[in-house]
Amino acid sequence: MEDNVGRTRQGRASRAHSSARKELAADAPPPKRGRRGKQGPPVRGKHDAEAGGSRSRARRPVHDDDEFDAGQYLNELVDYDEGEQPNVEEPQPQPQPNNEDEEPNVQEESYPGGPRDLSLLKNYHKHRAIPIWDAQLKDPILNKSLCCIVSANKVIKIDKPTQDWFWEYIIASGLEPLVRSNFNVLDYGVLWAFVERWHPETSTFHLPIGEMGITLDDVQCLLHISIQGKFLNHVKISRPDGAQMLSTYLGIDEGDALDMFATLKGSYLTHSYVKGLVKDYLDTAETAFANNAPMHEVRMYRERCVRAFLLFVVGCTIFSNKSSYYLDVVYIQYFADLSSVHEWNWGSAALVHLQNYLDYASQAGSSQLAGYMSLFEEWIITHFPTLSMWQLETNFTENMPLNAKFAPGQGHKDSHGYRQSIDNIQVSDVVFSPYDNRRHVRPLIDGIPRDPDISTPNMNIFEIDRVWVEEMDMRLIDENMREAPEDQPRPPELEVLLDESQERRDPNPLGICRSVRDEVERALDAGEAEPGTPVHGTLRRILNSLTRV
Repeated sequence: MEDNVGRTRQGRASRAHSSARKELAADAPPPKRGRRGKQGPPVRGKHDAEAGGSRSRARRPVHDDDEFDAGQYLNELVDYDEGEQPNVEEPQPQPQPNNEDEEPNVQEESYPGGPRDLSLLKNYHKHRAIPIWDAQLKDPILNKSLCCIVSANKVIKIDKPTQDWFWEYIIASGLEPLVRSNFNVLDYGVLWAFVERWHPETSTFHLPIGEMGITLDDVQCLLHISIQGKFLNHVKISRPDGAQMLSTYLGIDEGDALDMFATLKGSYLTHSYVKGLVKDYLDTAETAFANNAPMHEVRMYRERCVRAFLLFVVGCTIFSNKSSYYLDVVYIQYFADLSSVHEWNWGSAALVHLQNYLDYASQAGSSQLAGYMSLFEEWIITHFPTLSMWQLETNFTENMPLNAKFAPGQGHKDSHGYRQSIDNIQVSDVVFSPYDNRRHVRPLIDGIPRDPDISTPNMNIFEIDRVWVEEMDMRLIDENMREAPEDQPRPPELEVLLDESQERRDPNPLGICRSVRDEVERALDAGEAEPGTPVHGTLRRILNSLTRV
């Protein structure tokens, strides 16, 4: 098989996936290394992803065929395993002839063992895979590591109240599973190895067996938080607004809040400060209750305690940031009404937050990886159970989030061994549907809407469209957009047609179809047309057409 391998690593034939070997063998004449015109520095990388293909193979940068795409972010490089010499005379992919889909401002480029068409992976020249692929045997870049920012273990260590009223609030919020889905230990090496294969344009990991991504179904099964409901819609908050919210919902003096913001250079609170709020308000609530204080006062202290706890939990888990000691106060607004916390779509927000940090970490200058690392690690364990070290938790029960089932090991602490393991991964090594035996705990939410004719049997298509427009206006148009000047542009043509149709009192097209269908059925059932006659056949064809409509 060695004569099929297009390149070697440290004198050994690369044991890449068979399909990758075939592709490398097919790339015979070595064209010049491509460059990205005027869109950036010369592209010197080689990688093995086929951009735009249905089977992207983001092979890890230091390996043969690595399929990688690009992103648009920042700082530093991660560690990679054994270096490879640039191998300038190695066969490289030929330019694609007649590539009409390529953008005019993108010159034809070629990455040896990598993307041949950058119409999708437009920022590939910034990807961290390139310098690693180009690195020589003892290049320091191969020993660089990402710094994983982890705060979830603080949720494990925080003293948790035992009062029933406290857990009634927490369980009702729908965020209680986040208290039980955190890891004390992470296998940083396997996390870094997957970051090297992440591509922002596709939001997937490009692997030898194809592309894979973290889905909302993964989030709901691993964390047991909601992936339905209202989308979180916050923006970066100003310091005065942040101080006002803290005063309203946590009873913090606005002046004190602004002083803390000045120290932290933003609308943030330290983890230790929020943790102290939980304890202080818990003690105050218990004291007020013991002294027979008015119930509204007791309830106020209890709610402040719960809000501080929930802010601490989400700030250390699903909204973990690049800081290991502070969290953003903007999330406190979602705990204003504790009875409606469960209505927010926390799962989608958690996934987007993690993907944003993966985008950032996949760039050739990045040095940090943030987001909910426990979710990331558990996704890898669940879908690639033979890739890293872990053991089962003895106290796991079926109703717990799947994150609580495993305890990861430290592994290799770098991506050296994992790159080669992922390079050689086979389809049989991957669990594509790991939740089939847990659907009674977390049912699959496919998100596919029902047929409008079934879900709205008494409405025609014009009425359905009008209701849709009204719902869009009510749910997605904010107050600023509503306050547009009176001299607005003419509404879309469809709106005009709908208004004119309503004024003319046009008949209901679907209602007419149903009436005709019913009449034809009645005629056939009554025997008004002799079976076998042309009229009977015509009526039967009409009925079949109307039934489909």
